[in-house]
Amino acid sequence: MATAATVTMTEGDQWTPNTFAEIRFKESLTKLAGSTDPVMLTPSPSLAQTKEGERQQKLFLLQSKAYFGMSTPSKIDPRVIDKLTLHFNKDLKAYVMSGRKFPQSNDEFDKKISKNAFKRLEVVDSNIYDDTKRTMVGIGSTCGPFYTDNLFQIVQAGSIAKTWASDTLENLQSSDAPAISLYTQLMVLCDTKYKTMADLDDDFAHAREAANIQLTQLEQTAKDKCAEATRIVTALLKFRSDTNQFVDSLQALITKYSKTPVKYNDKTVTGYLAYISADYADSVVKMGDELNKYNSAYDDWKTATGLAVGVGVSFGWFPLFGWVALAFAANNADNLHSAYEKLWDNYNQLKSDNEEEAHLIDFVTTIIAQFTEVGNTIQGAVDAVGTLSTMMQDQADAYSGINSTLHTLGDFTLSSDAVNRQIFIKAKLKISIKKLEELYTASNGFMDAIMTEDPNFVKTLSQA
Repeated sequence: MATAATVTMTEGDQWTPNTFAEIRFKESLTKLAGSTDPVMLTPSPSLAQTKEGERQQKLFLLQSKAYFGMSTPSKIDPRVIDKLTLHFNKDLKAYVMSGRKFPQSNDEFDKKISKNAFKRLEVVDSNIYDDTKRTMVGIGSTCGPFYTDNLFQIVQAGSIAKTWASDTLENLQSSDAPAISLYTQLMVLCDTKYKTMADLDDDFAHAREAANIQLTQLEQTAKDKCAEATRIVTALLKFRSDTNQFVDSLQALITKYSKTPVKYNDKTVTGYLAYISADYADSVVKMGDELNKYNSAYDDWKTATGLAVGVGVSFGWFPLFGWVALAFAANNADNLHSAYEKLWDNYNQLKSDNEEEAHLIDFVTTIIAQFTEVGNTIQGAVDAVGTLSTMMQDQADAYSGINSTLHTLGDFTLSSDAVNRQIFIKAKLKISIKKLEELYTASNGFMDAIMTEDPNFVKTLSQA
């Protein structure tokens, strides 16, 4: 993968190591200079005109592959589901944040979605209730615990990269104490003034000792951060394994709700969702008709009792039935009371049916739009955090390789080799420092993006 900012420096390529130790030393410096490339993304054309600092903030691998995407609408209109699917998040956070709202047990499913919501669907598919219930509970029971226990770790992965890059930069080229940085020590050790044993002085000895300490510390820090990232990968792999247990049934359910043809009113619609959405719309019209009839009967009663006409009820309003009792004292009260009761029962039944189907439509729409590529979504997160872990290990290996061959800088070479070696070391260290600065900016942008999107999100997760 290309780095966000390619640094072209060929100086020092003329240096040809003469011993095995020198070869390893050169290879380790080269590895160090390229180790951060995999976690930085190539800028997209849309970022070409963006300011350098803003562009760098959008190039951290976790930001696009493991965590963030576009914002998910809070309410979805099933009539435009095919268009929305193209624009929905396909990242880990969006999947978990949606999935955690799903029922996590059969009992919870029954409380959120009544079997009555499936009565029309069961006419065309007798298994749809069981299939939907099993899959939705599978989603909820995996996403719920992952949200509580592990999602925040993805945020921590960004923090790992940010703090590690900052600390490493201080060791490589400290702005506060440049005299003790690794860059300074290596520049002393490869100084071309050291031509014979007699030239080695206290400065050389002190620099080698300081470089050894710095390299040992850098190696250990990189190993520690690698271990932290690996633990996050382990949690993601478990999440993937748990999800894989129902991913086939999920894809089959998505096919039913989005692609399976259903006959409706002498025509064929594509997908169960389109079918129940159309039926839902028809039911709303029927509900309105029943409500109008109810209000009309109410007006008849008010006319019979001499009360004001024109004060009816609307959707969602449940009347007190005191006026029904009074009706017994009015002319034709018995007949009117029967009409009120029947119409109100019809309205309430339609309203209940529509509310239950509305909940089902919301959940199913989310499944189709958000979960179609769930396998790739989780794998993308595994790969991204795994890449971060590998980068840390590569850094540790590079520091170890440099440290184990540090003694080669005390060996004497031809003057031309010494100059080329010095140029090579300086060039590779500067590349490493520049790329670490870019990584710090990008990972810091990742953390800022989280706080900008939802300032309370990190706080909420950290307290979960």
